[in-house]
Amino acid sequence: MTAFDHPYELPKRQARHFFAPSRTIRCTGVPKFRSQHARDVATLLDVDDEVVAWNGHPRLVLLGAANYRPDFAVEYTIGRALVLATPEDFCDDPDAEADAKRLGYKLLVQRPSDLPPVRLQNAKDLIAAASFRVSLDERLRLLCFLDENGSAVLGECLSVMRTPTPMATLSTLFLQRFIHIEIDAALIGTDTIVRRRRA
Repeated sequence: MTAFDHPYELPKRQARHFFAPSRTIRCTGVPKFRSQHARDVATLLDVDDEVVAWNGHPRLVLLGAANYRPDFAVEYTIGRALVLATPEDFCDDPDAEADAKRLGYKLLVQRPSDLPPVRLQNAKDLIAAASFRVSLDERLRLLCFLDENGSAVLGECLSVMRTPTPMATLSTLFLQRFIHIEIDAALIGTDTIVRRRRA
């Protein structure tokens, strides 16, 4: 069985399928996804504070006897990893892990049940809302407000903004790592905690 025949390979007939969200944040190449699950993994990479950058579908890399092709090559602040977004019934392959290690990477296997649903939905919402056009005035206004208060709920932050699209501004500043929005505890709401990020 070739790598292309393997169920985790990207079929040609699916290559043009759209998987939401359409925008990526830390992808350094052309983003390619073979499934919505793989797209969801990439969405979580985009909001992971430990991720410097990721590259989608590194086709020159084959792992293990079955020639698995990882979905992403990821540069973390503390190392590099190859990420394989797999179906739930995928069995771990020690040969694939050894191959990744020889290439200087750690192998991370991500099944659908591994993904935190609340964080994933919040990440999708923030990426979809972001405009990436934040004026210096608006950025400084929010950062000064957070400096004065230490932290604030999202509703208070929205009321400080003068832009007609305050949530787009907050989403953008979160994705640009100026601020931290709590995305793990619950779906984002007016009482979600917002803090300024410190280097």
